[in-house]
Amino acid sequence: GLLFFYDFCYAQWNFLLPAQMGALYGAAGARRFSLLGAINCVTVILLTPALTKYTHRIPPLPALALGAALYGAAFLGFAAGGGMPLFIVYGVLFTLGEVVTTIQWGAFLADRTPAACRGRMTAFSSFVRGAGTGCAPAAMGFALTVLGYRGGWLVTAALVLCAGAGMLLLSRRDRGPVA
Repeated sequence: GLLFFYDFCYAQWNFLLPAQMGALYGAAGARRFSLLGAINCVTVILLTPALTKYTHRIPPLPALALGAALYGAAFLGFAAGGGMPLFIVYGVLFTLGEVVTTIQWGAFLADRTPAACRGRMTAFSSFVRGAGTGCAPAAMGFALTVLGYRGGWLVTAALVLCAGAGMLLLSRRDRGPVA
C-alpha cells in the first residue's frame, strides 16, 4: 500500500510540474520542463552507479525511506519555487530519490518473496504502483483547483514523507531475506 503513495507522488513530476512550469513561464514552460527532464536523464546515468554502491550498505526499507525523504525535499522545493536554478536543484533531488527507490524496491521484493511467489508479487506490486500512477492526475487535478500549485506540492510532500515513515516502521518488523 505504501508504494501506491510513492507512485502517486512520483507521477506529479509528469503532471503537476509541467503544469506549474506552464503557469510560471507561459509558452517557455514546456522548454523549461524539457530541460528538467534532460537533467533528470543525465543525473540518472551519471549517479546511478554511485548511488547503487552507497545504498548497498543500507537495508532496503530505510533506503526506501531515504528515497521518500529526497522526494519530499524536492516537492517542498517545488512548492517554494524560487526560479529556474532552484527548480534544477529540486529536480536533481527528485532524481536522486527516484534512483534510490528504483534500486531498492526490486531488490527488496526479490529478497523478501519466496521463489514460488515472485511472479505473483511482482504483478501485484506493479498493479498497486500503477494504480498510484493512474489515480494521480485526476486526484491532483481536483486538488489543484482547490489548493493551487503550492498546496498541491505540500500535499504531495506530506504523502510521500508519510509513506517513507511507514517504510521505517516496517523496517522494525522486517525479518530479512527469505531463505
